[in-house]
Amino acid sequence: MQKLGATVAVTMLMALTAGTLHANFTIFDLSKDALIISRGEFTGLQRTTMGDKLTLRCDEPIRGNVAQGQSVQLEAFEYAPSDEALGREVIVFYFQAADGKYFYMNHPFTWRSYIFETDDVATDGLDRNEQAIRAFLAINAPHAEKINAELGKRLEKETHAYAGEYEPALINEWKAELLKQASWAGTRAAKDAAKALCESELFKGNLTEPELMVIGSLVPSSAPGQLERAYMLELIRNQNNAHPAFPVQVAMLREETSQACVGKLSNLMVAIEDRQMVLETVGTIAGNREEAPQVRINALQILQALEDTDGLPYVHTAIQGELAAEDFNKDVMRRALSALRSTPDASNVPVLNLCFGHERFIGSWELQQRAWVAYAMVDTKETNDVLFSKFMQADTEGKRFWFKKLLPANKIIRKLIIIHPED
Repeated sequence: MQKLGATVAVTMLMALTAGTLHANFTIFDLSKDALIISRGEFTGLQRTTMGDKLTLRCDEPIRGNVAQGQSVQLEAFEYAPSDEALGREVIVFYFQAADGKYFYMNHPFTWRSYIFETDDVATDGLDRNEQAIRAFLAINAPHAEKINAELGKRLEKETHAYAGEYEPALINEWKAELLKQASWAGTRAAKDAAKALCESELFKGNLTEPELMVIGSLVPSSAPGQLERAYMLELIRNQNNAHPAFPVQVAMLREETSQACVGKLSNLMVAIEDRQMVLETVGTIAGNREEAPQVRINALQILQALEDTDGLPYVHTAIQGELAAEDFNKDVMRRALSALRSTPDASNVPVLNLCFGHERFIGSWELQQRAWVAYAMVDTKETNDVLFSKFMQADTEGKRFWFKKLLPANKIIRKLIIIHPED
């Protein structure tokens, strides 16, 4: 029976790693899939030509046949050294193959198969994550036969796309637990709960209005800069009555450190009926150099997403203020130029001309490129004539090739141009 389970585990491993970009790597999924789950510490490392094997000491068995105090060696999963894992408390999802060797669950994507104490910004994160795992194990126990049968169907289909077919009562029990765990701000459990509700085929698009209202109430207290917040914002995107009030959204904008979270927050601001209030509030923040650079960058990203010409004067003010400042911030300027690029308008031309003549731009080919793309997007006869002139007068083949991409004959290309930071 143990050999059969091990064989199934190996087959499961192959199936689970077939789709590298799929989302089945949350605590919710791994609690169903992993045959062994242990909390302990990586105490040893063995170098091999295939990478580093790590020895795990099990301090607390959560699931499976590895006992407390037992040490097991997990097979290497990549060529990179694993020294940083040593001496760290960890929860690991793994299994034992028929040959007796132990493997991480999502080999070779093993970073999804363990949780370090530093994976959480919450101080009690690892305890919360263990609590989350045990909660799902308790829910799943009475339904083990059905869950294993559905996992077997996924193996037969050899695809992650099959999430299984379960009774509504079980799905509702899972949802209730995920909503509970989503409130544990700053933990892997909260991020994985929001991710599962957002992406799992079992829950995606199936949350009720009251459940979305719960998510909406949790968003303001979610951890800034963490994916849990981005997933929560996506969940309530189309449920306007679940959106936090605008002053709360502005407070979130001020504390945010993640571009992804600001992007999701912009979807909520787009839905606000009083657009002028949004533009004035966010625009004032963008142009106020008393604000921290990250706050101004966030505000400019919102203006970029809104794509409203009424917001351009605020972007122009931000650019002019940055050019006049001694403590010039290139990241603020990058985002401001992106905002001009996303909202082409003839009123951008004088500000861009000011940029072209400024020493900060003369000394930075990256900033020049960003400004020229924003200029090209205006797409008037006057701007296109200037671009053709720059193309003809280019003094190097590199610049000639660059301006060629901005000519009106290459409108699709200039829309898709990516400019990388030079520093």
